[in-house]
Amino acid sequence: MSISTAALRSSLFSFNGSASSLIGKGALLLVAGVIGTAAITEGASATLDAV
Repeated sequence: MSISTAALRSSLFSFNGSASSLIGKGALLLVAGVIGTAAITEGASATLDAV
């Protein structure tokens, strides 16, 4: 989880540095989507393990 948080902060920092760049926005969305998917997958796994 801490790794995902660090990655998100890093991508947000990069995005702020190139806010006018469409490529920067696309990269931010891609990273956010990957992190979100990973978080959901981890949550689902934890739920299944608990059951």
